[in-house]
Amino acid sequence: MRDRIIVEYFQGLRPPEGARAELLRRTIVIPPGSGAAARVPTYLIIDPVVAVRPHHHP
Repeated sequence: MRDRIIVEYFQGLRPPEGARAELLRRTIVIPPGSGAAARVPTYLIIDPVVAVRPHHHP
């Protein structure tokens, strides 16, 4: 079970003011014909309540 809840993806855009987000290490491929760039940064918007919990990295 993941320790973070994905609320929404922001593709190629900066997250809203005050939103907790992290830039994924990878980029995603936009399907052809979408009118967007082939590869764009993807922001992961996470649930604030979950985000404020201390994260323990092994």
